[in-house]
Amino acid sequence: MINLKDTTFIIPLRIESADRMRNVITSVCYLLSNFDTNIIVKEGDSSTVFLHHVLPQVKEFLEVEDIPNLTHVFEDTSASEFHRTRYLNEMTHMATTKVVVNYDCDIILPLGTYIKAQEMIIDGPSDVVYPYGFGNYARMAQVDDEIVSEFLSEGFSIDLLESKSATNNARFGFINFRVFCGCINDARRNPLPNSRSHTRRIPTTEFQGELNKFRLRLRKS
Repeated sequence: MINLKDTTFIIPLRIESADRMRNVITSVCYLLSNFDTNIIVKEGDSSTVFLHHVLPQVKEFLEVEDIPNLTHVFEDTSASEFHRTRYLNEMTHMATTKVVVNYDCDIILPLGTYIKAQEMIIDGPSDVVYPYGFGNYARMAQVDDEIVSEFLSEGFSIDLLESKSATNNARFGFINFRVFCGCINDARRNPLPNSRSHTRRIPTTEFQGELNKFRLRLRKS
């Protein structure tokens, strides 16, 4: 188990398809199998799919009865509402670690990327690490239940997912907790109906870190 205790992954979530549910299970199992880290999930929906369908499968895969470093928060919302920026605000203030990751549950990164990103923020000069290059630096993996089962059971082979993928695009980043709080708070003072207020303000922070390798995005419908 790799020490990533100084990092919290925050995941704003609505599970609207079987693909998304499979991707959430895959990414959470991947993180918790490889890292001693922290995850906060804020789910907004009319009922909690994560608690009833995702968490039991994650526990079964990890062979545990409880996951103390995984926090799930549910908000009952209408079908048309998903307040991503507010959820990021709330989870950021819940986090107590030095590094906060605005995490996309459809993304799988090589293990070394997570480690390097934390190091660049805690030990290096970076306040923000954006783990993509400019342009199409992600790959869309066309996966099904059989491929995901093989990925989870056979040691998390990135090569397996890459063999099922094509070039695509994706965005999220590791952010210094203090900078992320300032960035999110600025968005709170200037709210928009979706996450645009948050993403527009990230470039105003001190941007010094970047990891330019391909990342894998799991397909969702």
